[in-house]
Amino acid sequence: MTTRDRVNRDYRRALFIGIIGLIVFGGGMWASDSHREFLIVGLSGFALFFGTFLYIVSASGRCVHCQSPLGRFFHYTGRSELQFCPYCGKSIDDDVTNR
Repeated sequence: MTTRDRVNRDYRRALFIGIIGLIVFGGGMWASDSHREFLIVGLSGFALFFGTFLYIVSASGRCVHCQSPLGRFFHYTGRSELQFCPYCGKSIDDDVTNR
């Protein structure tokens, strides 16, 4: 597995969970008009969505060589522009599973 594969896998998982949080938030807010107890469900969905966003930006996608988080670099520079790990300097396209 390469670092790019790992980052993409973590990003897809977090995006899926974030979308679920956004749907729960919308459904909870919509249902809270008639049933106030759904307000907690809606706020929980928002917390899940916001926590997922923070995870993507700060901690997702670790380098397979040095285990440093690369999520914010991929988020701010773009997925195809980053070629080397800014911490260890190794290529993020090196496959470490074949060694």
